[in-house]
Amino acid sequence: VADETVADETVADETVADETVADETVADETVADETVADEITNNNSESENQESNAMPVIMALLVAITIFILGFFIINRFIFGFERYHNDGKKGFGIEPEQSTIEETVTPEATEKPTSAAPDFSEVDATGYRQSDTDRQGRTYHYFPHYATDGDWSTCWGIDPSYGENPSITLRDSIPQHVTGIRFSNGYFHTQEAYIKNKRITKARISYQGGYQDVTCPLDQYGVMQEVIFHQPVDTTYVTLQVLESVDGGWHDVSISEIEVF
Repeated sequence: VADETVADETVADETVADETVADETVADETVADETVADEITNNNSESENQESNAMPVIMALLVAITIFILGFFIINRFIFGFERYHNDGKKGFGIEPEQSTIEETVTPEATEKPTSAAPDFSEVDATGYRQSDTDRQGRTYHYFPHYATDGDWSTCWGIDPSYGENPSITLRDSIPQHVTGIRFSNGYFHTQEAYIKNKRITKARISYQGGYQDVTCPLDQYGVMQEVIFHQPVDTTYVTLQVLESVDGGWHDVSISEIEVF
């Protein structure tokens, strides 16, 4: 009986031990499952936090790209409009520049040329004119009276001494014209060399119906139209410019590139 009792107690102890081990195993597995669940939950939370933190960065990048594109187009249109304002003389998309306070130096070549010569007089004649010249390059030049009314400074009316002293050129029309004064180039304005070497007028007489005026002409006026205003406006069918005195620069032709009345 004692042996059986001991055996039963041993079996009971082993059973209790087995149950204890089983319980501990279940407990360990439960703890492990909870730990895995916690890790999964933590990982999910971290992923959500990372995604939520990345959204502002993405939005900021999108906004920056949008601003850059808009700024590029605005600056491009500004530059294009500003250049068009200066190149075409029209206001573009840019800001109109302020007026400069620096005065520009105007050279004789920049002097405004006459747009038309004697627009109210239909005829031009002279006491004579040089027929033609040929330069070293074989180019031929003519010096007809109407070249003094063509608005081109590279041409001129020219006359040599063989036609006599005091040559003259006349603008005329069959209908009287109301005239206040006259402008003319005192010399050949084609080049400065041609201006200096051809004769230039020092004294001239401006004649019209009912009177005349004698004028003294300054030299060294290359590119500058000389203007004579009459003592009072006149109604006349002609205006004549006659050379009374001139200075020789080495060549002997009297030359006038342009003449006009106003």
